[in-house]
Amino acid sequence: MGKTYELCLSQFADELSGIGVVILFLATLFAAYIIFIKD
Repeated sequence: MGKTYELCLSQFADELSGIGVVILFLATLFAAYIIFIKD
């Protein structure tokens, strides 16, 4: 039971980290787009 829970938690952390990277990438792209438009 404990090992299954740990594996699930680790998988969830990996997914969360992946989502975070995507959000960070989109935010950077959005900021660059705004800067490009303003100039």
